[in-house]
Formats: sequence, structure tokens, C-alpha cells
Amino acid sequence: MRLDLRCSWRRTRSISSASSFTRRRWTSLLTVAMVLALSTLLDATEVDAKGVVTPRTKDDKVIEMAVTMAGSSDNIDETRKKPNKRNKTYQEPEVESLLADFDHDGHVGRREIQQIKDKLHHLLDTDDSGGLDLSELKTRALTDQDVDAALKKLDRDHDAVISWKELDERWESVGSEMTVDEVADWIAYAVQLPQYSEVFRANSISGYTFPLLMANDGARLQEIGVNSELHRHQLAMFLQMKYLGMGRKPETAVSSVCTVEGMTAQNKVLLQIAWVPAENSPQRYQLERRSPGETTWMPVFSGADTEFLDVVEPDQHMVYRLTTWNSYGRSPHTTVRCDDAYATVASSDSSVIGSSPPLLPSSGKSRSSRSPSSQSKHKRNPEVDVDYTDAENADSGDDDFDHRW
Repeated sequence: MRLDLRCSWRRTRSISSASSFTRRRWTSLLTVAMVLALSTLLDATEVDAKGVVTPRTKDDKVIEMAVTMAGSSDNIDETRKKPNKRNKTYQEPEVESLLADFDHDGHVGRREIQQIKDKLHHLLDTDDSGGLDLSELKTRALTDQDVDAALKKLDRDHDAVISWKELDERWESVGSEMTVDEVADWIAYAVQLPQYSEVFRANSISGYTFPLLMANDGARLQEIGVNSELHRHQLAMFLQMKYLGMGRKPETAVSSVCTVEGMTAQNKVLLQIAWVPAENSPQRYQLERRSPGETTWMPVFSGADTEFLDVVEPDQHMVYRLTTWNSYGRSPHTTVRCDDAYATVASSDSSVIGSSPPLLPSSGKSRSSRSPSSQSKHKRNPEVDVDYTDAENADSGDDDFDHRW
């Protein structure tokens, strides 16, 4: 009897275990089927839904965060991509002259900027070797000093070859330094062709446009109004020498002073502005002035003299700006203030000043020679400021020499 009960219990237990196993198996199969069905559904249907989550901060300000879901990685929002430091947005230089507008759309774009660089490469690298070697530099240089200066300013890796990359760097350097206004002054005072100064300004010629005007002995200069073949050749030569860094900017004046020379017959103040050159070699000077509160400098003198007599109203506290030029470029600006001179006028007895004979009518004049007494006035003036922060004039390599043409 006990044996029969054991057999019956074992059969019942086996049936129960089999039934439980079957249920678990079907449950597992059903779960797998549901997962497969869901995966198939997601693969078959592209989901491109955007939701907006708007959590609130403590000060009750709403911050919106875009959440993007997509079945394809190509549709991922660009804002979710990690920034690549190597692919930072490059700000192209602004080329103003429409001489570089090759597609005539009224704008000089990135493709046209590359065309300018390509023209520069092929203009200077005549054998298309990928850079200017010594032989190519010598064909454009007047002396060995020219070659040394070009290598010093442009050859960054010191391999005696100016690569296209180094030419591109020079293009950007000259372009940023030689603005439209700077080029106009450079044409007038360095190249000494002042009749074309406003022509260059009107056509927005900057250092970025130089390669277009250097080619074919300055042929495109005729498009902007330089009709003289001799002047085109001269300008093209200066542009090329400037681009290759073959020269040296002059130093600022050693000292300068502003003194009162007397009064004119019209009771105006006669000011003498004088300076001592930094170099014995011939220089050219540009003197400008403006009143306090004015933003524009007005030219009053240019030439080789080192003195200038100006006639101003007694209540006009003029400030002067002196610049030294050579055939390569200019020095930093020197600001000459006349505060001490005006103080002398204010403190002097009017009858004493009035008794002095008038030296000039009512217009300024330069004096080419100086008396010994005026030479003694040339001492360091604490009122003189040198503008060394002039960014467009900064060129650490311009310390070699100067051509006198």
C-alpha cells in the first residue's frame, strides 16, 4: 500500500514539474517575441520626435533643453556634437577692393581669397616648386641685404626656402598691417607718388590686394587710373619689395619740442615744432595736428625739414603728431604736445609779446636750416609721447636697412 502511494506521489510531482516548466518556457518565449516585435517596429519606423523638457530653477526661470531622437545617426542635431578644437571657425580676412571680386557678385568670398593667394604663389614661385628658394629671391632683390631681410621676415622654419604656407602668412600679415588708409599714406610718403594716394583710397586698396597689382609689372594698376607706364613699374616694384619684407622701417625722432616764437600781426600765436632725427640718413617727415576733442588729424607739413612754424589762434591748444617715413614704411607716431608753450603765452606780459616783431603773416611755414640757438632747444621733452602700441605698424623683423630710391 505504501509503495503505491509513493508511486502515485512521484507521478503527480512529475506532472506538476512538467506543467510548471512548460509555463516558464512559454513566458520566456512570449517575452522574447515581444522584444523582437518591438525591435522590428522600431527598425521599420523612423522616429524623429523632438520633445522639450522645461525644468525650473530655484528662481523660477525656465530653461529649455531640446531632446532629439532619430533612427539614423545622420539626423542627429548638430548642437549635440562635441566641438572639435582643430576645426574652429576661421574668420576670413575682409578684402574691401572689388578688384578681387572675380565673380562680380559684389563680395570677395573665401574662394576669391584663395585665388589671390594662388596668384601670389605663382607670381613669386616662378618654377612652381612649392616655395621661393635663394635663386628666386635674388632675381627680385637689389642687394644681398634684401635676401637676408626677406628670409628673416618670412622664413619661419629657417630652411632657406619661403614656402607657400609662409607666403600665405605674409599675405595675412601685410593685409592686416596695410589698411586702406595706411596704403594711401604709404603711396604718398614712402613711394612719393602723392597724386595716386586718393586713387588707392577710392579703390579700397589694402595689403590684401597687393598681389593683384604686382603681376605683369603692374598692368592692373591702369584699371584704377595709373596711366603712366613708368609709375606702374615703380609702384609694382615697391609693392613687391614691401611684400617680401626687403627693407626696414625708420626709427622715431630722438626728441621733439614745441615752443612759442612770438605773435603775428593778427595777434595769433606762432609755434615752432622742431625735432632731432634718429638717423643721419635722409628721411621724410609727416606732421599733423588736431585740437582736443577732434578725431581727425589734419596734415600741415611733409618734407625733409626738421622744423615747422605754425600759426594758431591763442585759444587753440593744438596737439601735433610726427611720423618719420622712408621708402619701406613709417615709424611709430610721436605725439608732440604744446602745453608748456601755451602756459608761457598765458603767463607772459601781453605788451612784451606784442612788442616782438611778427615773424610770419598768418600761415605756417617750414624752415630748412636751424640756427645754433634753435639747435639748443632740441632736448628731450616730457610732453612727447611715442605711440608704440600702433598695431598696424608693428613688424618685429623690420630692423635691417633702408633703400634710398
